Amino acid sequence: MKRITSLIIAALLLCALALPASAAHVSGQEAAENLAALGLLRGTGNGYELDRAATRAEAAVMLLRLLGKETEALRETAACPFDDGGWAAPQLTYAWKNGYVKGQTAAHFGTNETVGARDYITMLLRALGYSDAQGDFSWAQCIAFADRIGLAHGEYTADGEFLREDLALLSYTALTLPMKNSERKLIEQLYLDGAVSGAALRRTRLSFAADTDRRSYDAMEIHERGISAVVLLETYADEMQLESGKAGSHGSGFFVTGDGIAALCYHELDGKEYARVTTLDGHCYDVTGVLYYDAMWDVALVRVSRTDLEGRTVRSFPYLDLGDSDAVCAGERVYTLSNALGRIDNVTDGVLSNRSRIVDDPDYPLIQLSAPISPGSSGGALFNRFGEVIGILFGAFNRGEDMNLAIPVNVLADIPLTGDGVTLSEIKKTMDEQKAAATLQVSQTRLELTCGEEAEIVVTHTAPTTASIRYDINGIDIVTCIWGEFVTKRSVPLTIKAVGNGEATVTISFDDDGFGENATAEIQVIVTGGPEA
Repeated sequence: MKRITSLIIAALLLCALALPASAAHVSGQEAAENLAALGLLRGTGNGYELDRAATRAEAAVMLLRLLGKETEALRETAACPFDDGGWAAPQLTYAWKNGYVKGQTAAHFGTNETVGARDYITMLLRALGYSDAQGDFSWAQCIAFADRIGLAHGEYTADGEFLREDLALLSYTALTLPMKNSERKLIEQLYLDGAVSGAALRRTRLSFAADTDRRSYDAMEIHERGISAVVLLETYADEMQLESGKAGSHGSGFFVTGDGIAALCYHELDGKEYARVTTLDGHCYDVTGVLYYDAMWDVALVRVSRTDLEGRTVRSFPYLDLGDSDAVCAGERVYTLSNALGRIDNVTDGVLSNRSRIVDDPDYPLIQLSAPISPGSSGGALFNRFGEVIGILFGAFNRGEDMNLAIPVNVLADIPLTGDGVTLSEIKKTMDEQKAAATLQVSQTRLELTCGEEAEIVVTHTAPTTASIRYDINGIDIVTCIWGEFVTKRSVPLTIKAVGNGEATVTISFDDDGFGENATAEIQVIVTGGPEA
């Protein structure tokens, strides 16, 4: 059976390889949504109407938008040369005056008539800087020319149906192509001309264009620019451990201000009363307070003393610039700086695999990356190629291959970076009290099942952090249980299956220390209908 499955998979792969290498980057709907986000396509009261034939006026207006000229065109005051200008009269006048379009006759444009593939491809080639007047292409042969430069891929014919979906797909593809005699893509030119904004681009799959005028750095430059701001974090459970000088755990962090505020993961501090950081130059400093923490996001901002353990005071710490974690895309190059395995000074690189990976709770999307990280990397910095921190290294999928995770740095946006904060001891006391008061609930406390039947129970908790939960069965010959994946930080499904006659009790409890004795929930299960013993 495995052999047959493998052959089927191989055949599917061969079929996939036989497809055209330059297939469409996105679907028609995605193309329309991206164009709309950029202000280049506007829907009607019926949505984008992608299955409707596009009109010549719609095509001409889209051309002006792709040229970044619509705003200027709307200020046109000259009389329209066409007797059917209608709603698009100023745009058609402007486009005609500047040689972008021609009418069907000298006095008639054909505003509401359908546009064909050759007409619109001709318009797009002009937007890309090609000129039929100068002999770059001809209207009759424009489809073949479009196929050669990658604007089309053999899917259009002179007499084929041309829908608004085709208009959207061709327009989107044109944005990704370089202008004539240039390496600069059309979308990049629109951004540089101010026709589309960086904020709009970041809502699309064309966000790379917002980086056209920015310098990129390689791994060596990222390391040289940032490693001095990354610190080794050492934490201590109590004063006795602190005095021994032997840290209970190691992690990473990085300075975000010169006066000693550092970002890291909350789990590095959880349950600890003291912490210290060691900088690249070997000096050790006390963490004097916590300005902010969010146990669910697993982030914290701490204040670090500017006087080291030997009495040396620094005027300012090196620090890192924070970027915009909403302005990232899958596939872009990323870099990490951390203290993996407690060893100072590690740099890795990879790609951003997913910009919004849902691990458990949709309210807490994470960044997935392929750059290698290890225990001790938690709290380290994830950089984009411009040397900006876009994430805080957090963890990894247990069974994944370089499926690592970071907390988006925008979580820290707008947090006041002032004051001394509270001590780790105070946080530990607060969290211990909340843990002791935490409860567990189940969606049903009693089940009646027939043998072979199963039911799903939702377990929720009120712990102040993410928590591990366990079940115990009194009657394993009567029921079995299996956990699902957390659907929020506080809720997880448990499937209970009846396997034999009788009564059983499933007891749910926290799997960690520090929770109150009453933090349990019970489910009574009665099973009937099985074979007689």
